[in-house]
Amino acid sequence: MSVLNLGQIRIHSGSVAKDDAMAEAAGILQDAGAVTGAYLDAMRQREQTVSTYMGNEL
Repeated sequence: MSVLNLGQIRIHSGSVAKDDAMAEAAGILQDAGAVTGAYLDAMRQREQTVSTYMGNEL
């Protein structure tokens, strides 16, 4: 089962801040029916526990 299709993949979407990028990703997944509205809050909680920061604009 595919969760995403090519129309849902964003490269250089314009999100600059980490929180904006997480909100955009959560919205794409929610629109696809892959997650619920609680997903973004769970992502934010997880980020507070262990950061996914990679650096160099990754």
